[in-house]
Amino acid sequence: MLAIEITVDGERRALAPVSGMGLMIAGVHAGSRLAGEPRPGEPKVFEDYLELNVGGVTKTEHQNWLRMLPLQVGAEVVMRIVEVERADPPEERSPRTEPE
Repeated sequence: MLAIEITVDGERRALAPVSGMGLMIAGVHAGSRLAGEPRPGEPKVFEDYLELNVGGVTKTEHQNWLRMLPLQVGAEVVMRIVEVERADPPEERSPRTEPE
C-alpha cells in the first residue's frame, strides 16, 4: 500500500496510509494566535506557532496520526511517499458526521 512517512529532525513520527483513505492530508501549519486573555485595559498579546498535522477522512470517520505536533524554528520535516506492507494505526479516530 502507499503511505506517507513523516520524519521530524531525523525521527520517524508517523507512517500514514494513503491507500483506502478518501482523503489524506499532511502539512505544516504556521500562524499567530491570542496568547491568553488580556487583563482589562491591557493590549492583546499574540504568539507565533508552528505545528505539524497528518490526518485523513474515510467514508465513516476522521483519522489523525499527528495532531498539532509543535515544531521549533529550524525543524526539518520530511514527507516521503513509500510502498509498505502495513502502516501505523491512527492515534485518534472520530465519527464523520454530515452537516445538517
